[in-house]
Amino acid sequence: MLLLLSIIALIVIKLSLLGMGMTTITAAMAGWLVCRIRLGKITSQIRRKFHRLFLTAIGLHLLVYTSMLIKLFMLSSFSQLPEFILAHLVLHHIISAVISAILVFMAINIYNCQRRLTTTPADNTKKQITSLLK
Repeated sequence: MLLLLSIIALIVIKLSLLGMGMTTITAAMAGWLVCRIRLGKITSQIRRKFHRLFLTAIGLHLLVYTSMLIKLFMLSSFSQLPEFILAHLVLHHIISAVISAILVFMAINIYNCQRRLTTTPADNTKKQITSLLK
């Protein structure tokens, strides 16, 4: 389950980085549904973090689409359409990169949390002894 959710999260991040908004929303919805099914043994804390990652991806992309539609409806004439398209292309790449960066940091946080939860005190003691012997 953890591997499947991690793969879906990576797909969502990559699609977002490529600027494929609707595909990203679809993949994030699939990840959210997989997260809701609760098939495997995964802690509730990790499940909540994946849940938040997928909902953040969906929300941010929907927010970008909403702002684009609002900006489109604010055009006063068709002569402003090329300017709108050019501005959208530039902003699209910047916003997609920012959304991907946010999702990457959330995924790193999930990895660190999972690592903390699976590390036993014996592992920490072994690492401390090994570092002292070096």
